[in-house]
Amino acid sequence: MARKDGINRGIREIPLGSGIWWVDFWHEGKRIRKKVGPKAQARAVYERLKTESRLGTLVPKPVRKHEPLFGELAEQYIRYADLHHKRKGDDTPRLKWWLDAFGDKLALTLKPYMVEEVMEKMNKEGYKPATIARCLVVLKAVYNRAVKNEIIERNPIARVFAPKFDNSLVRYLTTDQEERLFEALPERLHPIVTVALHTGCRQGELLKLVWEDVDFNAGTIFLRDTKSGDSRRVLMNSKVQEVLLALPGRDTPGAPVFTDTLGGPMEGRNLRRDFDRAIKKAGLAPFRFHDLRHTFASRLAMMGANDRTLQTLLGHKSQRMILRYAHLGPTHLWNAVEGLASSAKKRIGTDTKGISSEGRKPKSVENTGAGNGIRTRDPRLGKAMLYR
Repeated sequence: MARKDGINRGIREIPLGSGIWWVDFWHEGKRIRKKVGPKAQARAVYERLKTESRLGTLVPKPVRKHEPLFGELAEQYIRYADLHHKRKGDDTPRLKWWLDAFGDKLALTLKPYMVEEVMEKMNKEGYKPATIARCLVVLKAVYNRAVKNEIIERNPIARVFAPKFDNSLVRYLTTDQEERLFEALPERLHPIVTVALHTGCRQGELLKLVWEDVDFNAGTIFLRDTKSGDSRRVLMNSKVQEVLLALPGRDTPGAPVFTDTLGGPMEGRNLRRDFDRAIKKAGLAPFRFHDLRHTFASRLAMMGANDRTLQTLLGHKSQRMILRYAHLGPTHLWNAVEGLASSAKKRIGTDTKGISSEGRKPKSVENTGAGNGIRTRDPRLGKAMLYR
């Protein structure tokens, strides 16, 4: 039985009654549709294409892929980042500059010079090189994820380089500054700030603490989800235990250690907001919550803690991250250079009478010995001294 529409095989009028005819047939498992116009012309095109198909000379034009806007890629990345990154919402403000500049542009039309112009504008408006670098990292992450998911074929801004900046700056509180900070802080933030100062825990680690993670018998806090991805234990000194024992909710399973005014888990954005207000009130800007961790490490370094101790207490996998604290505890460096002087004295018999070696020692060296002159100093600090 013949097909009812056999006379119109391979051509269709779309929409019906419009007088516009399309070629519509299958070739090697792929559907080929082509807008032609008049019916007679559409039939002639169909016959030609079918002949080419039978002879194997038909080469279909590649289907043009959708060219995404940068704003579409950014939106997809934010959904991914908020789902997988530890601190939800961190990347959103870092994308604002890029969205304002390129949100409605085709993603593959961006050029390195266009990105560099935005970075230059940020610099003129007072943004620090470190902030600009972090924004660029997020921009590249948007493109890299799109390439990985085969949404685009290449990253057009891969050759844009971040500005160089010194990341070794360490901000830490003196005793006087710590007192000013606590005077400006709301009372409800005193516990979490105190624990941060005495453990070196990061903000995110403290906010995720539940009471099951606090072991008063062992004197430890168990951190389940750290920045490195590994769990670890930190020690509680007597001050931390005193502060935590005064907090409510210890008998409630799964209860957070640090809570908001309603008793729910304390949120990071609210903590940062209130902490920043207190910092400004105390005149300590641009001190950040993370600098409490630097304060913890700096104080240990100034008390003479060695590199291995700092690395263990901070939870760093590599010693590279603790080099920023080296200048605060230069005991081992002083011993090294002083060893040259001692060697020279023995070789040439230099008379050092009247010159006080104590006056030349850095403060951290002076404070490393037993103190009060009742014992010999640590032999690693120089030649032994007699009892006084």
